[in-house]
Formats: sequence, structure tokens, C-alpha cells
Amino acid sequence: MYFDENSTSGILTALDELTTFINHEGPYDGIIAFSLGAALASTWMIDRIQRNIPIPFKCAVFFSAAMPVSVDSLRNGQAVDLDPAAAGEVIGIPTAHLWGTNDWLATSASKLSEMCWGPQRSVFVHNGGHEVPASGDDLIKAVNTIRRCIVWAEQGETAAPN
Repeated sequence: MYFDENSTSGILTALDELTTFINHEGPYDGIIAFSLGAALASTWMIDRIQRNIPIPFKCAVFFSAAMPVSVDSLRNGQAVDLDPAAAGEVIGIPTAHLWGTNDWLATSASKLSEMCWGPQRSVFVHNGGHEVPASGDDLIKAVNTIRRCIVWAEQGETAAPN
């Protein structure tokens, strides 16, 4: 799956392809995504939620997430980032959010976390940059952050309809 982040038609195509992939290859208990993949996955999830279509995941893990965009804006030829203040805690499943203190997408990753259900939002800001922690204390804390999200998912509690 490839998309050009500067092409609204490319993003819409990637969203359609993600739907097709999940429908044909799923079901999946969760989704794990990095950077632009996290933007694509969260955009897909938020669009479904806003259209009252259930999301087929029990949890989501986002590494160094770029911002989700409004699908309505894409259909109008623009890629407009979603506003956490306007969207609210729209993703109502357990989520894990991991990014680095030196990550060029730290602000975006933080904003996406604000769009996820607070009681089951697990956040870890590691000491690195735009990367997945791979060793030492950061790796242990990253694993524990993800584990917390999975345990919540196994317990089956969610916010309002997903």
C-alpha cells in the first residue's frame, strides 16, 4: 500500500485499499502503525467512527504518528488535519502512543493521542527521535505501554460506540 501524502486522491485510494485489505485479510484484534501509516490508520478509523461504521479492532498502537486528516476535506481536494479540540476523544478503544522527545512529529503524535479515549490511552515519550525504541530502558517502557493497551483490550471495555 502506497500513498503520496501530498495527493488527496492518493490518500483516498490508500484508505480504500486499507478497507479492502482489512475486509479480505481480517479480522484483526488490533492495528500497529508508524508515522504516515499511523496517520492513515487513524484517519481511516476516525472516518468510520464519524460515519457510525464500527471499527474492527480492539486496540491500536501508534508510533511517531503523523496527523490524521479529514476525509471530507480530502474529497474536496484538500488535506486538512483534524483538530483534537473539535474531534474530541473520538477513538474509543484502548490505544498506545509512543514517540520520541526529538521526534519531528512529536506534536502530531501528541495531538492524535488527544483524540483517543483518555481512560484507556497509554502514552510513552522516549528519549529518541522518529523511531521505535530498540534497547534499554526505553524498550522496556515501550513494551509496558503496549502491554497496558493490550490488557485493556482483552478486558473488552470501550468508550461510546466505535
